[in-house]
Amino acid sequence: MGTTGSPDLEALQTVTMNLASSVASIEPDQWNSATPCSEWDLTALVDHITGGNWFTIAILTGQLADDALAATMERFSGASATSDAAIQSLNVQAAAFHQPEALDRTWSHVAGDLTGGQILRLRVHDLIVHSWDVEQALRSGAGLPDHLVRWGRDELVNDDSLTALHFSLDASSGGSLDNGETAYLAAFGR
Repeated sequence: MGTTGSPDLEALQTVTMNLASSVASIEPDQWNSATPCSEWDLTALVDHITGGNWFTIAILTGQLADDALAATMERFSGASATSDAAIQSLNVQAAAFHQPEALDRTWSHVAGDLTGGQILRLRVHDLIVHSWDVEQALRSGAGLPDHLVRWGRDELVNDDSLTALHFSLDASSGGSLDNGETAYLAAFGR
């Protein structure tokens, strides 16, 4: 899988830009806002996103998953989110996926040995769903861009979708991703 014209890399670019814009708009009095992730306020959610980005960056530089996870957990124990740190992690992660052969190589991941392309698709889904979570916490009313929902739907219905192995559609969605954003989010428990 090359990097030129890759729908997965285009989805990463879109969600990276959207999420960076949302995070940059967080006002100081909004960091304690509730999110759709009931156990996390906006600070914890942005810390989770940032930690996931740095974990991914670490494994794409060759660290073993256990070492990358331990380093990430240590780095973020007691962390407190900042917009600048989150945006930096988004940009560095995007650059890591654009490295030569990053998508074709096999890397150590907590889900097993995966290609960079598989890791990219897992990461993009995570970022799409959490970008929606951030928007909900900010009460912006912004939905997911249609092309990201289409990308997500198309990726989840692929026979080789690693992400689809880890998530199932909410029964209320009728078992179909044809229902757009609502069904896509339901697949991830939203």
